Amino acid sequence: MSIHAPLPVRATPIFAECPLTPREVEVLIWVARGKSGRDIGVILGISVHTVDTLVRRILDRLDTASRTTAAVRAAQNGWLPPV
Repeated sequence: MSIHAPLPVRATPIFAECPLTPREVEVLIWVARGKSGRDIGVILGISVHTVDTLVRRILDRLDTASRTTAAVRAAQNGWLPPV
């Protein structure tokens, strides 16, 4: 799979109770796949600063302290598609 392959992201979060925006879900999918902020920026065509801001928002919304914990919590709640 190319790192530039688009992901199927729905216009709305996967479940109504998901506290994340569709863009945050998209970033978290790549975080869950182990991509760095720089890689995510390249893949999505956004700056590393924007990726960092989105990751901070994800951590705040999911009340987590790390990217890994956020990805695990979202996966456990069904907010991420299967990898």
